[in-house]
Amino acid sequence: MTNNYAYYRISDNSRNSAISFHLKLKILQNFITIFDKFNVIIIADNCSIELINNIKLLKNEVYYTNLGNTKSFKFCLNLALKKNKDNDIIYFIEDDYYFSKEAQSKLFEGIRYFDYVSLYEHPDKIYSVEYNKLKLSEFTFDQFSENLRLININNEIWRTTSSTTMTFCTKFNIIKSDYKWWYIITGNNSLPLDKRCWIFLTRPFLLPNKKNLLFSLKLLLFNLFSFFFQRKRLLGIPLMKSYSIHLDKSIEIKKFNAYLNEYL
Repeated sequence: MTNNYAYYRISDNSRNSAISFHLKLKILQNFITIFDKFNVIIIADNCSIELINNIKLLKNEVYYTNLGNTKSFKFCLNLALKKNKDNDIIYFIEDDYYFSKEAQSKLFEGIRYFDYVSLYEHPDKIYSVEYNKLKLSEFTFDQFSENLRLININNEIWRTTSSTTMTFCTKFNIIKSDYKWWYIITGNNSLPLDKRCWIFLTRPFLLPNKKNLLFSLKLLLFNLFSFFFQRKRLLGIPLMKSYSIHLDKSIEIKKFNAYLNEYL
C-alpha cells in the first residue's frame, strides 16, 4: 500500500520574512486543500506566536522547532526515515510556494517516471533577454548548463533537469538510498546549497566556471565522489507550464493577488 506524506516547513522569521504570517498561512491552507491525498505534517520552525496559534487550529500533525533552514530540512529527512516505508511518496515543501489546482495530479504523473519531481522551473538555466545574460553559478558546465531528456507523459512534455529548489517530491526508497548525500552536502551551512545537492545527484561530471586552482581541486574531488559513489538520478519538471509560483525576490509580494488571478 502506498501512502503520501508531505513534510511542510513553515517559518515567518526566515530570510524570506517579507511574506507576512497571514500570507504564509494562506499559502499553507492552499497546499493542504490542493494536496488532499497527502498526509501533511507541519514543521513550524522559528514561528511567531501569531502563526503558531493559527497552526494549532489546523488538524495536522505539527512539530515546533527552532532549527533554521538546513537543520529543519534534515529534521524532515530524519522524520521521513522514521515514519515512511519503501512504497510511500514523499513531498518536501517550503513555505513560499503557491500551487495551481492541477498540481497534485501532475505530481502523481511525474513521480511514476522520475526519481525526483519538481513543479517549479529553477531560473538558473533561463536566458534573460531583458538583462542579456544567463544566471550562472560556479557549477555551470557551459552557458546552457545541462543535457536534457524530453519525456511525453499523458500528452504533456516533461524534461529532465539538474537543479531545482528544496521543494521536491520523491519516493521513500530513493530518499532512503540518497539520504547520506543529502546530509553530507547540505552540511552545516545556514542554507542547504540546493543547487550543489542536485548537481551531485543528477550530473555525471562538471567543469568549473571559474579559473581558480583551489576551486578546481575541490571540484575534482566533488566529481570523483559523485561519479564513483552516487547513482545518477532523474529529476523531472513539466516543460511548458509551471504548476507552482515561487514567491521569492523575483516576484513582488504586493502583486501576489493580481498574479494569482491570472495564474489560476
